[in-house]
Amino acid sequence: GDVASGELVDTSTAGEHTFTVTAVDDVGNTTTVTHAYSVDVTTVLEDFEDGDVAGWSVSGPTNGTIEAVTAPLSPSGGSYVGEVTFDWSCYGPSYGFAPSMPDSIGWYFRADGDTGHASGLGAYLQGPGGGRMTVVSYHQGALRYFAGGVYNEIVPASTGTWYLVELKNIDWVADTFDIWIDGVVQVTDAPFYQAADSVYRFSNYACPTATGPTYLDDITFGFDTTPPEVTVTTPVDGAVYEIGEPVTADYECSDPGSGIASCVGDVASGELIDTSTVGEFTFTVTATDNVDNTTTVTHTYSVVDTGAPVVTISSPADGAFYALDQQVTADYECSDPGSGVASCVGDVASGELIDTSTAGEHTFTVTATDNVDNTTTITHTYSVDATSPVVSLVSPGDGGFFALDQPVVAEFECSDAGSGVASCTGDVASGELV
Repeated sequence: GDVASGELVDTSTAGEHTFTVTAVDDVGNTTTVTHAYSVDVTTVLEDFEDGDVAGWSVSGPTNGTIEAVTAPLSPSGGSYVGEVTFDWSCYGPSYGFAPSMPDSIGWYFRADGDTGHASGLGAYLQGPGGGRMTVVSYHQGALRYFAGGVYNEIVPASTGTWYLVELKNIDWVADTFDIWIDGVVQVTDAPFYQAADSVYRFSNYACPTATGPTYLDDITFGFDTTPPEVTVTTPVDGAVYEIGEPVTADYECSDPGSGIASCVGDVASGELIDTSTVGEFTFTVTATDNVDNTTTVTHTYSVVDTGAPVVTISSPADGAFYALDQQVTADYECSDPGSGVASCVGDVASGELIDTSTAGEHTFTVTATDNVDNTTTITHTYSVDATSPVVSLVSPGDGGFFALDQPVVAEFECSDAGSGVASCTGDVASGELV
């Protein structure tokens, strides 16, 4: 096994543990059995061992005594158990300690009598402000707890019998707890009797008249040392997002012990995270439970700009023709919706004259670069036309002779291999009479 049979198992740390035993026979067949167990961090408030009743006090008029009596009355096999007896009063012996917020409270309880009053024989836990967290008592054949102005039955019970009472999952924010009797949950989300932000006194009482003593033993407080859980769904750890991409934070916090007191991220879950600039970023969520255990989870994400900048050239137009030495002004601009434009450079600056000093085909180029070195280059081609158009005049022929009023039809055409013919106009239109 993890340790030899007869040796101690590991209970040095709180939380879930496993214990495994593997058997192997003489021909190599094996069997492995694993048991899971949990270790709670529990403080023994009072066990009455060695007759110790120090710290207990009796206050109020004639309300009884407390003393340690010998086994075998102890339910847990200890040497002593506290015995409390009462006179007519709603007061009882109590034990004070530093204010604390335990996750669970447990004690053994036995009543050897009953009372005609609804509050019966029992125990209550009181906060520093005087508010009673709860009262658990025996009365008229049942263990009861006080809520809503009445003593509510937990389980049927009888006098002279030990019961293990445990208050678990105490939520100091919602003011609720679960009630377990002898290891079985009987009531969930029971409300506090009165508002209390902590507990500092454990009291035993009878109200108004006890017909027999009550007994307490092994009063324990269990403290939640397990940190809360944080789940960050978005941003994904190591994720890469485009600059300006809308990314919604998605996270949640949970705590099976004392419950969540706060769950705080860099932005609230459901809101947009920052993707406005290029670089590596962190997103952090911190959860705190109701006894101040904390968990912090940080995801790292990157914002990149993979989009090239945009270049718009208005002049020179692509494929345009210009006359020799025509004054043509460059007109262009660059934009980048991501990281922004770092440079926007053309063959001449926007607003200056392009080159039309020589005939032929020319190019005009603009290059844009953004702040993460994505580039875009746009080139427009234009031509400078210095060649005159060609006129082919077929009729009337040059030097021709015609009779008076002879019908002679004009025939001509124009062509231009460069910028093309803008107009071709004769004395009369081609096809009409000269």
